[in-house]
Amino acid sequence: MLRSLAPLLLAACSGGTDKGGGDWLPEAGIYDGIYSHLDPNECAQTQGFPVLEVGLRIHVDDPNMTVEFTNHGQVDGPAIHCALDGISFDCVSAGETEEVEGFDATTTADIGVVGTFTSATRLSGHVYVIYGCSGADCEDIGAEVCTTLIHYEGIPSEG
Repeated sequence: MLRSLAPLLLAACSGGTDKGGGDWLPEAGIYDGIYSHLDPNECAQTQGFPVLEVGLRIHVDDPNMTVEFTNHGQVDGPAIHCALDGISFDCVSAGETEEVEGFDATTTADIGVVGTFTSATRLSGHVYVIYGCSGADCEDIGAEVCTTLIHYEGIPSEG
């Protein structure tokens, strides 16, 4: 359903172009983001999240960035395009909305990727997914209204 499709339904985002980082700037290149852990939260669908199977591929060409989700190292779904703002970024998808047939309920999923370069070739941050529902039948369909935070560490790609 919507929860399993959310990573595939990403759209464009934007940010600033100020440079920063002290004596260094983030190096252009491709980085692999490896999920390190989930924040404890109220979203039941995070139980059993395949942290070792999925990740991020981050392309940096200052001030432009592209963030893609991966599954077993292969790109899985559309990219989020955004801009590097100094040493940090906050890329937000346009989200997805789905009307539930036969019910007065509309579910939503908004996805974002937030991060900061900690050196010229290392970054860290988190992916967030915000689930929502509007309408009189949200409780009847068991819709969850919650936020999931998945932390990652990014290193230069070897492939």
